[in-house]
Amino acid sequence: MAVKNTLPWITDIEKDNVLATLDEANLSGFSGTLIPEQIDDLKVSSMDAVNSNTAFLGGKLVRKSEKEIAEICGSKYCILMNSATSSLMASIVALGLPQNSLIGVPTVSFSATVAAIIAAGHEPVYVDIDKTCTASPDALSSTLATTDLQAFIFVQWAGNGKNLNNLARICHDSKIPLIEDASQATLTQNRDGKYNGTVGNCGIFSFNGPKNLSAGEGGCIITDDEDIAFYSRLTRNHGEAALIARQKTDLNRFKVGFNLRPTEITASLALAQISRREELHSLRATNFKHLCNKLKGYITPVQDSEDYLPYCGAFFLYSEKKGLKQAFLKKANKSGIPIFGNYPLEHWEIGQFFNSSINLINYPGTEYY
Repeated sequence: MAVKNTLPWITDIEKDNVLATLDEANLSGFSGTLIPEQIDDLKVSSMDAVNSNTAFLGGKLVRKSEKEIAEICGSKYCILMNSATSSLMASIVALGLPQNSLIGVPTVSFSATVAAIIAAGHEPVYVDIDKTCTASPDALSSTLATTDLQAFIFVQWAGNGKNLNNLARICHDSKIPLIEDASQATLTQNRDGKYNGTVGNCGIFSFNGPKNLSAGEGGCIITDDEDIAFYSRLTRNHGEAALIARQKTDLNRFKVGFNLRPTEITASLALAQISRREELHSLRATNFKHLCNKLKGYITPVQDSEDYLPYCGAFFLYSEKKGLKQAFLKKANKSGIPIFGNYPLEHWEIGQFFNSSINLINYPGTEYY
């Protein structure tokens, strides 16, 4: 048995969806114009938005995909956007935090996590990881004891959510909002049977190229919070609608609007992949087990990897034998298995640009990684 390709797997379902969308010749469906009577439409559930005539909420396929995602996850709202980074930034803005608030983020993450915090007008504070490659509950508690965190972002690295419930309890007890960056766990369930992204105040999914469900690009927010949905929808679509009903909009909470809108083609691809999610998730899990079995002695999966559905193979690479790690990486990549050396540590190092006081010795979990 060989590892099967997990690059975006295109079938006739995706092709038919895209061709049908092209035949309709309505590639967006969004309008930035809104009359005062329609402002409350920005608060309707995704189940109701699918039948709305308000073009501010997007085209019919955008709203259909939002409805399907919300129904699968058991969430009231889904807001589809042009990327998970946009979704993360808009959800941070929608929290209505004071400007320049401190937001906790794990030391091991993708650069977009930090970029979204900065773009929303806030400052990242790094929280150490443990052997799950996700934020350590002890490290978060220690950070909260010494730092005035206003929110925390849990990054579900490679789909591993082992620490999520403990971190959620800490955030709840500390009365700070929790955002789940579940970009690497799109439409997957945790060990409790709940969908990832539904434990915190809101969750983020990604549909970009290498994810387990891919539309090429795209992302979304899922939430039960009416305000997060309302202000995220404003941010997504230029935000000019905030000015037509000022009495219903907190302009201190709403910062500025952008064009974060997804196209109908993005939505059509997302719908196709959503319909095939069990097949695509199964392929990832099969590949992961194959790597674990065949590569014993060379690599070891991160702690508790058997309890989660990986977006990718999250491994520590042994390097006691000189040159073994480099040889393994070369062989794997030559065989078409994309494994990265030191990844994602270079993304963590981006943080040093924003905070020159960071010292790796103060982060034992990250140093181990």
